Amino acid sequence: MDSTTPRGLDTPDLAYSATYPLLPDKTEQGQTVNCISRPPSSIFKVEPSGRKEPSKVAVSRGLPWPELLTHIVGLGVTITIVWINYRKLYSTKLETILMSNEDVSLNMWQVASKAHELVLVSSLSFIALHYMREYLLGPQGLPFGLLGAPYICGTVSMMFQVPFWFHGVRKLRYAPYATLLLIICILSLFLGPFSAMAMIPRRGWYVVDTPFQDQSGVIYTTNQNQWRTTLNETKTYGGTCNDVSPLLYIEGPCPGVGLSEIMFWWQGHISNGAEAGIVFEDTYSDAQRHLSIGTLERVADFQFGTVSTAITKTILLGAGGLWSYVRENIPSLASINSPEFRIAPETAIYQPIVHVECNTQIWDQNQTTPNITFPTAEIGWNDVSQDPFVLNVESDTWGQWRNFSKRRFSWIRDDRTGNNTSSILALTGLPISERNLYPNPPQYALVPCSIDARWVAANVYYQPRNSTKVSSNVTDNLGELHSRKIGKTGTAEDFRRRYGMSDKPIDIQTDFAKWITNVSIYDHSPDWVSGDVLLSELPIFGPDGYASKFNLSLKASESPIAARDAFFAESISKLMSVLITNGLTAPGLLETVMLDTSTNRSEASLINLRETRSALYLEQGIQISPEEHENMTYLNNEAFKFRFNVRQHGYGWQIDSTSTKVAVCFLLIYCALVTLHFVSIILLWSFGRYKYCSAWGDISALVALAFNSTPDDKLKGTGAGIKKNSTWASLVNVRAVHDDTLEMKLTAVNARSGWEHEKVKIDVKYD
Repeated sequence: MDSTTPRGLDTPDLAYSATYPLLPDKTEQGQTVNCISRPPSSIFKVEPSGRKEPSKVAVSRGLPWPELLTHIVGLGVTITIVWINYRKLYSTKLETILMSNEDVSLNMWQVASKAHELVLVSSLSFIALHYMREYLLGPQGLPFGLLGAPYICGTVSMMFQVPFWFHGVRKLRYAPYATLLLIICILSLFLGPFSAMAMIPRRGWYVVDTPFQDQSGVIYTTNQNQWRTTLNETKTYGGTCNDVSPLLYIEGPCPGVGLSEIMFWWQGHISNGAEAGIVFEDTYSDAQRHLSIGTLERVADFQFGTVSTAITKTILLGAGGLWSYVRENIPSLASINSPEFRIAPETAIYQPIVHVECNTQIWDQNQTTPNITFPTAEIGWNDVSQDPFVLNVESDTWGQWRNFSKRRFSWIRDDRTGNNTSSILALTGLPISERNLYPNPPQYALVPCSIDARWVAANVYYQPRNSTKVSSNVTDNLGELHSRKIGKTGTAEDFRRRYGMSDKPIDIQTDFAKWITNVSIYDHSPDWVSGDVLLSELPIFGPDGYASKFNLSLKASESPIAARDAFFAESISKLMSVLITNGLTAPGLLETVMLDTSTNRSEASLINLRETRSALYLEQGIQISPEEHENMTYLNNEAFKFRFNVRQHGYGWQIDSTSTKVAVCFLLIYCALVTLHFVSIILLWSFGRYKYCSAWGDISALVALAFNSTPDDKLKGTGAGIKKNSTWASLVNVRAVHDDTLEMKLTAVNARSGWEHEKVKIDVKYD
């Protein structure tokens, strides 16, 4: 074939067609070809009419407005979701809508969250395709193994693509892009559920903006005075608690306050075995102090343990007194359906946790002087307990207790140096009736108890419309607090740290403990026994004798004798824990609790929450400065300060759980990624260096480009798949050929020479 042969006539068939043109009556693809009226070169450019794609610009200087708008919408909605969760936004209007038809309203929020998910995934897809085009059009090219990853980065299948891991992440040159695809893949998988989690409103407690938000209260005392580590006569209330009847003395600084309520509760407990705690009314407000109790699992030798806790009367007065005042003076609080007052102290708030362990030892008249063994109480908080305290009772002391017809009670101190791990010890003597099961000689039940009391940090809250009880996290988690499992090695330290528990027990002196049972310390009559007033009023056995009450502790495998001994230990442990807890929390401070009622922080407007109830209803304009309060001077005293936050239970948004925190973190990662990409586009465009390519947005367009490209010898044998790593490692470029056509080309690794004259030009149309 000579040089005059037209281009393309390199086969015998085509040469024959050129020598013998088609006749006029012959057709090709439905078109009549007139070979006589056309030049020979036009014979081989016959194309069907109306089926050719028009030429298009592949790269331009414009901005990608669809992509930018998608980023703006995704960023705007996501930032709004994060912001409302961070601000703990609550909506009264939303509450009303959801309360009327909760299911329908929440389903609509699910639809909105799904739409938000689609926007986020579209935004991430734009980013993946943007950088894919940058590599295809640039000098580096893109490894063949990474070419399909941008189209499937929103699915789990990308994680299992061997070419992606082998030729993407492995090669440092393309590791940044492969890492970007991996991040986009993870975000695409999790942004959907996390978006719904953060967008759909949830029920919870939300801060309410009221005039009394962050109101402050002041107790003019110190932490050391309010939560003492040593309690005795000289360091507390002196002689103010002497000779005061527990049945008449309702409020005051004495540990015996509230003894009458304990008596009524014990009557009911003995009658029906109820485990409910005791509720104490506050005369200065409508709040109640709740003393919670819990019985521990039984251990060997019929040893029983009980724990109990309650907030202090001073903190009760602060929370309850605030509500009593503001509900009469702040009309806006009437619109709050379920308010909660939460104390946010500037210094820590504490409440006691009391652990009592008791056992039973039976003696009769014929036995010699007993050695009384007290069980160990601090095992509830420590990993290793010390040896139990053994009281060697002297003969003269035991002689006073040998009258088996009387109940006896005594507070005892473990005065051993360096070994007094318990707060205080209590010994109870109970005569056993000759009726029913037990013959002569008369027997006596000795119930020794070890008491360990400690201060624990507390978060206090008050929900006056749901419950009149002022509660705390320590009270709510009493079940965890009294679990014996915390005594195992390695857990006690974590337990103490989690609840801010003191390392040492409260040092309760015997003179302070005697006030708890409200017996005068100056009463030295011959028949005087400390605690006799208490034990005479609180029936241990009930009206029908102890035998009818054994069901509180009786098990099928126990004999009546065992049930009797267990009943004594369990009953006294409950009684002692309640008495000690109330004695530590019931006394009101001699110092006055003041509330700052001013909405203008520049002026003081204090009221005394311990005055009569009429003082709580002072009008807002009346101001009582601290120095003007009668018989009290506060300016030179230290102050314990606390602050109140008002919250409402309802629907809203907040970061209230670990899952919500993770969801917000994923949303913030998305915002950071999209923001960086968005800013880079704007900066490059402003400096005239941005190139916008809208081609190959889907895999079909990329396949069409491959169809229209010249076959490459490197891809021979790939019709049934690719196995050689060298094929996946080949670089893919998009280049301009014959000045008007774009083709996909495969080159060897690092073969970039000659690409300048083939690179795709800006604002030029290509076939």
